[in-house]
Amino acid sequence: KADIGYALDSKFYAEQETLNTDNHSLNVSFKYLPLESGKLTLEPGAKQEWNIYPYDSSSSYRQTKGFLKANYFLNKLWSTGGKYEYGHKIYNKKKAFNSAGGNAMDERADIRHTGELWAKRQIGKYSVKLKEKAYRNDSNSIYQLYDDYNDFNTELSISGAFLKDYKLYLLLSADYEIKNYRKRPSDNSLVARKDRAIQGRFNAYYTLSKNWTCNYSFSIKKNNSNKGSGEFDDVTNSVGLTFSF
Repeated sequence: KADIGYALDSKFYAEQETLNTDNHSLNVSFKYLPLESGKLTLEPGAKQEWNIYPYDSSSSYRQTKGFLKANYFLNKLWSTGGKYEYGHKIYNKKKAFNSAGGNAMDERADIRHTGELWAKRQIGKYSVKLKEKAYRNDSNSIYQLYDDYNDFNTELSISGAFLKDYKLYLLLSADYEIKNYRKRPSDNSLVARKDRAIQGRFNAYYTLSKNWTCNYSFSIKKNNSNKGSGEFDDVTNSVGLTFSF
């Protein structure tokens, strides 16, 4: 089975408006059941994104992703799975840093490797999911390896489908994130920057028709850091529309 779609998501920050974004994406994936039992689903796919910052055009970028996702049903109540994703991001106007800290000739480009593992338990029409996610970001900015870091995230969520034909899907989650920069300095120049974040999130998806789905997301995030500029609290609202066929 093949899934092809286009999605538009707009994100609005209450405290940091310059981070507001409009994300356009084209997605394609294929679902394959290699076992006769149907318990294992393999899903390779690709995505092309254009992320636009209306208040900060230098942060706008385009990104190409390729992924492979697997999901295995242990029984009627338990399932487990994982995902690997490769991402290549190129900024439209932002230059990479050279060794002296100035702008290089090339646009900044990032390579990201992401891995996920999860376990899910079905409880009636609800499901509880524990997910571990880690990724490594490597940038072509040379100065202080400013944009190179490792990120680790643990998320616990509960979700369920409601209304006739399960048109409404709701998800409530909480996660804890650790971001360790490799060499970007903190307020103490001898120590690399480290961020810790706690986030709560609510998502709602509503199926308008066979091809159209709309979504809304609300999140609260508190970020702690050993770099003063990395200390912040924020509330985010986002709305989106997806067309698939």
